[in-house]
Amino acid sequence: MQIKEGTIIDLEGKKLYTYHLDSKTDKMKKIVLYEFMPQGDFLFPQITIAREGEFEKEVLKLKEVALYRFGKEHHLTQQGKFDSQSIYLTDQLS
Repeated sequence: MQIKEGTIIDLEGKKLYTYHLDSKTDKMKKIVLYEFMPQGDFLFPQITIAREGEFEKEVLKLKEVALYRFGKEHHLTQQGKFDSQSIYLTDQLS
């Protein structure tokens, strides 16, 4: 997987943007991830903002995470803050 600083990349239907990428360690800073949720009637994507992140195989590990979901007429319907979040890019069920 090739990650580029300042470029939107597609990750299994999710879009990832990172403001800073350390080319030696592939650690990212200031990350924005957005995705349209498969369930429900969402007109707008779920937006995840993280201070730091990195890939470990097929898992995106984020630190200092804020999550936002918007409903109709741009109203914020859910939000949360987490110390960390792991996003699995492939289906883990077999």
